[in-house]
Amino acid sequence: MKKTTINISAFSLAEALITLLIVALISLATIPVITKKARKEENHGKWICTLNSAGQHIQWNTGASGDANNPTTWAVSGNSCTFQVPSGARNFAITAVAGGGGGAGAQYQNKSWTSDFAVTYYGSYRMAAIGGGGSGGLQDGLANCNPRGGGAGGVGYAAFDIDESTTQIKISSGRGGDTSNHNGKKGGDSVITRVYTNTTTGAANQTEDLIVAHGGNGGHRTYTVVFSCQNGEGNGKMGTVSFASSAISPRTVNTSYGNGGLGGRGDISFGYIPYSDMENVNNFMKPYTVMTDTPRYYSSKQMYTNLTGRGGNPQTASGWQGRAGNDGAAMVSTEIYWSGGGGKAGNYKIRDFYPSFDKKKLTITVGKGGKGGNAGTSSGGYATKGSDGGATVIDDLYGLPGGKGGELKYQEKAYSDTSGEDGEKTPLYYKNEPVLGYGGLSGTNSNVNGMTSAGYGAGGGGAGIKHGTYLGTANAGKGGDGAPGYVLIEW
Repeated sequence: MKKTTINISAFSLAEALITLLIVALISLATIPVITKKARKEENHGKWICTLNSAGQHIQWNTGASGDANNPTTWAVSGNSCTFQVPSGARNFAITAVAGGGGGAGAQYQNKSWTSDFAVTYYGSYRMAAIGGGGSGGLQDGLANCNPRGGGAGGVGYAAFDIDESTTQIKISSGRGGDTSNHNGKKGGDSVITRVYTNTTTGAANQTEDLIVAHGGNGGHRTYTVVFSCQNGEGNGKMGTVSFASSAISPRTVNTSYGNGGLGGRGDISFGYIPYSDMENVNNFMKPYTVMTDTPRYYSSKQMYTNLTGRGGNPQTASGWQGRAGNDGAAMVSTEIYWSGGGGKAGNYKIRDFYPSFDKKKLTITVGKGGKGGNAGTSSGGYATKGSDGGATVIDDLYGLPGGKGGELKYQEKAYSDTSGEDGEKTPLYYKNEPVLGYGGLSGTNSNVNGMTSAGYGAGGGGAGIKHGTYLGTANAGKGGDGAPGYVLIEW
């Protein structure tokens, strides 16, 4: 059989490898062109919606006129914003926050006590005490021998700072001296005492007298020795006053009118407290009145009749007893301050991822910031809490609840400047620390009104309160408004 030979032409292995190398190099060279074309077809951008100061929705997007960092230049869109989903865009990230709650207002109320009370508010208290008047002496012996009138009680007033160690204030008013003796009797002491726990030793129920207004001395009788008129131990004198060392600006009324006068001289036959001195006491304790007696004039001097703490007349006619002294008095007063709580931040989401949207457009409503609460006064109007912030709703995807309004009575103090609570912050957009929702008299805020935060969705500051010259003249602040919400969509 004849053998047949077939010749097959093919690439060698080396030729095949060289060909593959050339193809790979060509492919690598064309990749930048292919990806550049793909990037041109991709759609990237940013879209923002929030509220302006008038509560209108405003929006901005990449390529629109206006400054992305200046919302006052954005387009007004009415009651909502509309996000038109860009054609071909994918991989969306949503950052959103609801409106922050408003801060609460501040409130104050005057209070006074004339009997023991438990201390539940710490701060400054005003105190006044008047000792009981001494009684007048008896006329004894010859008809023209004059006994002495009783002295007035001592008068003192001061402010004290009461801290957490004090648990109770005790108040006792001195009784006027009675007429159970030929000689007039001393009036009782009026005392204001604190009960406290010693912070060093831990010993409880310790006592300290804050003010002691001593009673006036009694006017003494006269008697005869060999038919001549002689004085007894002398005139009744005004009581003295002592203060604890912790008194703030103690004031003591010391006057010559406190001495018991000579008998038989009418209105000045007893020790009394002049009208001008009692005005000082009443002004110090405003709006409360410690003395309410009607002033009376004698010898061009204005004074009181039947005055608290006045000494008793001596006996001026036949009989056994002189007149009893008048009772003293003691009062503690203050003003209770309740500052406002700060508003809470609106709920938020940061870069919530969506590969795509089924809709071609999304309707978005941004929550308004809650309104700050009103201030209250001691004469009737009560402070109000802050209102809640509005919800931010993104079509049918989800809604974010607004922050709760600040509550009343954040801090409670007695007659001391009281700061409001700061509004709660969000983690959104606090670049370079813009104005935050500081409470009244808190942080860098020297005003009693709470502040509105410049950060989106943050709560407003609670109101503070500043004491006045007298009780009833405090300056209570309003709560700050919460900041509006915000929506940012990136793709």
